Amino acid sequence: MKPSMWDILFNLLLLALWMREWSYRERQTLFNPYLETVKRSSDAVLEPMRAALGLNRMRVVLLITAVILLAMRALLVLNDSSWLTGIGREIIKPHTADFMPAFMLSIFSFAMFLFNLWGMSLIYCRGSEHNVGAHPVEALFFAAKPFTAIPANLRPAALLLYGVLLGAAIHFFPDSVGTVRPGFSGLSNMIPRLIISALIGWTMMLSILLNLLFAFIILSWVSMFTGSMNLAMFTRDWIDAIIGPFRHNRFRIGMLDLTAIIFFIAVGFIQQILINILLRSYQSFL
Repeated sequence: MKPSMWDILFNLLLLALWMREWSYRERQTLFNPYLETVKRSSDAVLEPMRAALGLNRMRVVLLITAVILLAMRALLVLNDSSWLTGIGREIIKPHTADFMPAFMLSIFSFAMFLFNLWGMSLIYCRGSEHNVGAHPVEALFFAAKPFTAIPANLRPAALLLYGVLLGAAIHFFPDSVGTVRPGFSGLSNMIPRLIISALIGWTMMLSILLNLLFAFIILSWVSMFTGSMNLAMFTRDWIDAIIGPFRHNRFRIGMLDLTAIIFFIAVGFIQQILINILLRSYQSFL
């Protein structure tokens, strides 16, 4: 699904709180510039909140702040007819005027955000926290906790189960919410379709990855024209992390490095093939 910009912003803010709970008690995060930046930013919000609430327990402050953010997004859902979320072919296009269903949709949106994040970690974070590699991959590893705390060989099954549960959860939203859900003709059809929807959801996550790569490519060109070494190092760090093994076999024409562009085209092509196969499989269970 294609969330709006404000939806992405809210999910990023919620992710910063999520990371504050799961990762920032570990000393190795202090040596990662990306994790340290997020930690300082979240502390800049949470410390005033703790002082205003008069609370000592940071976990309680985190929970209250997260509920406030989820409630604020719920209010926006009530007034945004273009909002759309879901996994695979299980889709929610809300048109509710009630706050509680909108609040539940707000929670579901963050749950889907975590599914996409954990799906990315499945590609790049195949080891433990002691051998995750470069700073961007390490940042993704800690951002994807507690999923990345699961043994690596069990993560694909865990993500698939999580995706199936998200797809099933859509069928428990009231009809007034605006759920787009084909009727099931028994449990024998429902389970395969939820599994296929979860696989489609993971495959569609690759679009987010390609959009990120495209943004970093543009920023790298900006760094060349502006002469910004910091921006150049930042974009190179993340582009190398995204293209993975491709970075060891670069394709150049003169001074122009086309490796990232070739990766972009190749992954987009593979994604379309996979989605077409999965959609045909999904249709067979209608």
